[in-house]
Amino acid sequence: ANNARYIRAIKEGKPDFEEEKLTTEQRYNEYVMTSLRTMWGCDLDKVREIGPSFENYFLENAAPFLEKKMVVREGHFFYLSKKGKLIADYITSELFHAS
Repeated sequence: ANNARYIRAIKEGKPDFEEEKLTTEQRYNEYVMTSLRTMWGCDLDKVREIGPSFENYFLENAAPFLEKKMVVREGHFFYLSKKGKLIADYITSELFHAS
């Protein structure tokens, strides 16, 4: 972050920003990483919108954590339990999709 460059660009009417194009897989991983840790949880409908194959992948990889009560399912929402929050990084990494 270069604040001086950013301010100069705004004064010149040329906002200074970069745009990042994410692959479908990156969008899935970003969504899982950011949503699972929130009070709103990970919405299976949103996972499906990213790509239908990701729904099956998520459910399959979440199953062991559901069984151990580290992830809780309420309808189509998935949340980390108190136990799950202790190992949140591990759980999310296991839910990531790598090609």
